[in-house]
Amino acid sequence: MNVTEKRDFSEVLEINFLGDWDLFLQVTEAFKQSLPKMMTTLVDAIKANENAKASEIAHKIKGSIAHFHHIDPVTTARRIEEEGKGLSQNQLYALYSTLEMQLNTLMLDLDVLAKQGSKAA
Repeated sequence: MNVTEKRDFSEVLEINFLGDWDLFLQVTEAFKQSLPKMMTTLVDAIKANENAKASEIAHKIKGSIAHFHHIDPVTTARRIEEEGKGLSQNQLYALYSTLEMQLNTLMLDLDVLAKQGSKAA
């Protein structure tokens, strides 16, 4: 069974969002809107064998997800960023697929958190 490695959400909310639930929701929404384009750009770079560009995009994705509490996608994006220039296209595709699954898990978790928070308000 694959368990997602996470930081404590309440700690992340306090440190990264100053305990401000509305700020968390705004950043989450901006992230959710920008992620599909970043992922498309990443896979397009991989398809075109533009490893340097893939590394650059992975850096941006890593920065976007570092605000949240899931550790795994940050680690995978960092691998693409740091190792991407020396990897084959197949290796990059494998990391992209892993990142995509991890981000899907993060997105579901963010949706659950947002719904729980709106019920508490």
